[in-house]
Amino acid sequence: SANKPEANDSRHYVVRVAVPFEVGSQIVELAAGGYYGKFVVPLDAKTPPKTPDSPDLLDARVHATAVLYPKPIGLQAEYTVGKGPETRYGELRSRPLHGGYVMVNAKVGPLFPFVRAQQYTGGRKAESNAPTQRLLEIEPGLEWQIDKAFELTVSYAYGHRTFTTSDPGK
Repeated sequence: SANKPEANDSRHYVVRVAVPFEVGSQIVELAAGGYYGKFVVPLDAKTPPKTPDSPDLLDARVHATAVLYPKPIGLQAEYTVGKGPETRYGELRSRPLHGGYVMVNAKVGPLFPFVRAQQYTGGRKAESNAPTQRLLEIEPGLEWQIDKAFELTVSYAYGHRTFTTSDPGK
């Protein structure tokens, strides 16, 4: 979890392969990767879920990515599937998860307007008890690349997020 010490000594194994190439005057990048490891979910002492014998839960995902870099129009898409910690029906265990995003962007001088849509269904492992999350979101925004080392981004996210430790429905 971010800004927290590791709760176990097990390693996560990570791999990513990316292949960029040119199509006409634009650059395309195709990539795939994933990781595998064990994760210890922080538990809420007031309302802990039923847990397995071991606090180490499977945390494994694979993803595919495609990027068409903006010149002047760009497109990014990524999708992830796997298993990760999630509490459902009051029981914490490793469960299937999936999600991804699609983003259209443009390059207009130093400005990069964009619109991103994303979806995710699975557990939020970094939250106490790893509650079930369903996320649907759309986010328009504008990035201003002032110079190569400094940029400013403004965006507005509109979406629907559901967190629950009960059955999220099917």
